[in-house]
Amino acid sequence: MRILRTTTKDKVYSAWLKSELYRMKNNLTPEQVKVIENPNFGDSQENLQREDLILNVFGRSAIINYIPSDITWHEVSIEKADLETLYILAIWDWFIDTGKTFKLSGIPANLSNGHGHRVSNFPPGAADHKSKIDTMAQTMTGNIGDIIMISSTQTGPFTIIDGTHRSSLLAINGNLSGVGAYLGIANDLSQCVWAPEWSGYQDSLTELNQLVDGGHLW
Repeated sequence: MRILRTTTKDKVYSAWLKSELYRMKNNLTPEQVKVIENPNFGDSQENLQREDLILNVFGRSAIINYIPSDITWHEVSIEKADLETLYILAIWDWFIDTGKTFKLSGIPANLSNGHGHRVSNFPPGAADHKSKIDTMAQTMTGNIGDIIMISSTQTGPFTIIDGTHRSSLLAINGNLSGVGAYLGIANDLSQCVWAPEWSGYQDSLTELNQLVDGGHLW
């Protein structure tokens, strides 16, 4: 991972909002769209407005609330050697698509349709990541937006918290090298349920494997 420079939380949230604006734009006011599309990072009220949008309107508090506040953000460039250290955030519906590892390198060989579950505490239905990535491959033009990652060290492992489908498409096409990203480094991710550094990560993998073996997750 090549670190280019340090950056701010405000710029990270702005990039995150832009990456998801396509699915939310019709539900936003013109003023909200303006502060996303044309951010003024020198305006503290705008920064607070974007933070509220990402947490409460775009619904990403469920992810962000597990990320330590004492995190330092960097602009980085992904290198070819990073592929084996990149992980999708550990949400159950990515488990089989990554070869039951949550590693991005598992996507090309394991991405498939037809997933489901019989687990009461999982949300109903199952995300069809393959269909979304196939559509993205056909419709996306120009550069793929910045990917957002977290880690406890500069050398990884790196957990992708935004840009899971985009990074999967890049991995499938072998185009990850040189892609721009944001990386947040925090000294302690032991309480972050999305990352391999989480203290309960291995137990979670064991439980998910048991669900697959029992026919409750497919």
